[in-house]
Amino acid sequence: MEVYSTSGPLPNTPDYLTVPQFIFDYQHECRPVRIPSATWLIEDETGRGIGEEEATSVSFADYPVAIWAIHRLGAVVSGANPDFSSDELFYQLEQTNASLVIAHPDSIDTARSAVQRAKLSLDRLISFDTHQQLPNDSLKIGMLIEKGLNSLPAFVERQLKPGEAKTRLAFLNFSSGTTGKPKAVAIPHYSLITNVIQIAAHNKVNQNYCDIKDQRFRPGDICIGGAGQLLPGIIARAIKADGSLAGFDEVGELFIKTPSVALGYVNNAEATKETFIDGWVRTGDEVKIDKNGELWILDRLKEIMKVKGFQVSPAELEGCILDHADVAAACVVGIPDDYSGEVPLAFVVLTATALRRVREMPNAANEIKTSIIKHVAENKVHYKHLVGGVEFISSIPTSPSGKMLRRVLRDEAKVLRKTKSKL
Repeated sequence: MEVYSTSGPLPNTPDYLTVPQFIFDYQHECRPVRIPSATWLIEDETGRGIGEEEATSVSFADYPVAIWAIHRLGAVVSGANPDFSSDELFYQLEQTNASLVIAHPDSIDTARSAVQRAKLSLDRLISFDTHQQLPNDSLKIGMLIEKGLNSLPAFVERQLKPGEAKTRLAFLNFSSGTTGKPKAVAIPHYSLITNVIQIAAHNKVNQNYCDIKDQRFRPGDICIGGAGQLLPGIIARAIKADGSLAGFDEVGELFIKTPSVALGYVNNAEATKETFIDGWVRTGDEVKIDKNGELWILDRLKEIMKVKGFQVSPAELEGCILDHADVAAACVVGIPDDYSGEVPLAFVVLTATALRRVREMPNAANEIKTSIIKHVAENKVHYKHLVGGVEFISSIPTSPSGKMLRRVLRDEAKVLRKTKSKL
């Protein structure tokens, strides 16, 4: 069974434009119709409308401007988290073979360290302009703008050939690194432009809507707990474990085909071959799709445990554990077991009340662990029981995008297992 978007066909998508050319120089049929005097933003604290020459934001306004300028020049952008350490930023510079770094003054020390480790000259590090004090040798964007304004215009923006935007890189974005080191993903201009058009077409921009007060749900919002419906131009398949196509409401791995697809992973042919297959993207998500085209994501296949030959979903167990009154957060991982192959171990963050009991009462920790194990045993089939036990931690490690870093706790579980085996 293949599922198609219910939002209608994908509108025309130009394949000869870069992202800034599409945003600023091109008038697409999906572009929202706006009255010039319309309010752009609403100030959260006061409710005051913010219009022309009034825009304010806690995010850095020069960031998208820098991206558009880089794309106008024909170069590629790889955005980095401003909270990165020097090691993390160096890894990204190394993986992308970056030749220029633009940083906010708050991150300039980290950027300088990473740039020097990458054997780049410090004149390849440029700082955004703020009122903050910077080292005397710092190169600022304002200095380059002033130099450009005092020079004769010499740059002529290159126009892409038809079809070239499908392969011309716009971004090297990095995966979240939930299963290993983050991987650089090659994203062409055409994919981004297509994605913008898909969302605009799905949301039916420029069509008449009811009053915003009466519109409680967006178009396409049907099922609570569902992931939503396919955008225009996307085809989905759910593939069962035996390789056959799943039917409606049957569980399988999600494969999608979309014109907004990435080109693959950079310098990682093996990962690209595993994920991008004959025009389809193998997502690694276990899903089911109902007759309305609503998609339900059940779990990540790589994270599913095999206990005595049975598949056990960590997300299912985490949901059960979170129903326990003493649990604030939980992460379940599989640990090796000679008899069962794997058994579930739960890392648990306690609520403030439970944590207080643990500090004040000697036996409280063991009692809470026993209670959590019993709670799962009473609500789940025998092979889903927490045979690996329960461990308390202060917080669940997550990636910058908020994804649970299960691999970090899986490594922690191995250390705990070795420690206990020596006792």
